[in-house]
Amino acid sequence: MLQEFHYQTGDYHIFCGFYESVLWNSDSEYDWNYNERTNVKNPERYVDREVKDFNAFCNKVCEGIAEEIGELLVDGEICTECGYESMSSPREYNFTTDKLNLKLKIDLDLLKGELIGNAELRREFDRYLHEKYTSCSGFISFVENNVDGYFEKSVDEYPDVMVDYWLLTKIYDTSDVVKAIESCEYQYYHERCMEIANNAIYEYMEPIDESDWLVEIINGLVEKDSELKPWLAERYDIPRQWNIPYCAAPKIAGDEDEIQAFKERTGMDWWYEDALEASQY
Repeated sequence: MLQEFHYQTGDYHIFCGFYESVLWNSDSEYDWNYNERTNVKNPERYVDREVKDFNAFCNKVCEGIAEEIGELLVDGEICTECGYESMSSPREYNFTTDKLNLKLKIDLDLLKGELIGNAELRREFDRYLHEKYTSCSGFISFVENNVDGYFEKSVDEYPDVMVDYWLLTKIYDTSDVVKAIESCEYQYYHERCMEIANNAIYEYMEPIDESDWLVEIINGLVEKDSELKPWLAERYDIPRQWNIPYCAAPKIAGDEDEIQAFKERTGMDWWYEDALEASQY
């Protein structure tokens, strides 16, 4: 019987999250800016971009991936509806990552019957359980790691596990998902997930603030002008052991008099607004 089911993805190969993954990592903004800088008219005056509303970016990506999952799961028989609800993030990323929360209309009994009654699916689901849910050093599994134990003891509390497996068979187009995962080959689904994330980055990248931009400018100038740091430290009463560019930038940004003084000291004949204009295609 079809029922509303709140499904949380539990397999990294379904949803890898935003912690050092192909969807987002510590180099994402740097790589994006590096590529964009080479495509503007005046790359030396390019203003870096950053994702300022990271939650909105993640939500956009999750909605897109949920649609892709729906294309795979919804078959008109076992599953008839799939919609995005939210994303759950762990307090720490030591042992797990972000997970998608989806609302399905699904016949869990029919799915269970498929996994039990089909000899091939039963064998490969058993293999999947053994591979993913066998306790080992640093990991205690609460899910039985064999098909008989799972359907006897775990299915009522952890039905998401069999939905994970069922979805993986759709992603990899095979019942032997363990072998497919071990092959480390990206499927069309994974390529679509990366494409969705890349498109969302373009939508949510915004220019860094004037103060942050100025820190970069000062850091570049002090490499050629060894007296600039002492000048800034004295003008703004900044202890020499502090990060002088970081401390001086907010004192200059937005203050027309200080901007003019800085431009006269460094010989700059352009400013943040000019750089923003120069960063356009």
